Amino acid sequence: MATFGKYIKDDGGRSNYYPKVATAGDCVIRACAIATGSDYFNTFKELSAIGLEIGDLANSEPVYEEFLRRRGFSKNKTPKNSKGKKISVREFTATAPAGHIIALTRLHLIAIVDNVQRDIWLDERCVNSWYHKANRREK
Repeated sequence: MATFGKYIKDDGGRSNYYPKVATAGDCVIRACAIATGSDYFNTFKELSAIGLEIGDLANSEPVYEEFLRRRGFSKNKTPKNSKGKKISVREFTATAPAGHIIALTRLHLIAIVDNVQRDIWLDERCVNSWYHKANRREK
């Protein structure tokens, strides 16, 4: 039987700037803000600036990959179970390494921070790839 990780509803700080927006198609901004511990609006501006640098939109894969690379995240392959099958975000959340993770599912990015899925809805689709930044150890 699969073990599932925890979930917390989190809009990444969007409601501080745009309180009346119910859905905005901003999963890239939300996930990046949550996973990096950054302010939503500043993350939006930084993604937009990278998009202008490389000639793409703020929520495109090349832009968020560059954003994450600059922030010290590394890309990882699809996580699979012992039978070689892809696993769901909920399963991955329970077994993922500690730290800050952004998981890519079908057309969606999700932040996972210390084994807690944080997004505006509980995604149960399979993880296609993921980006990880380990926590710094306190000295």
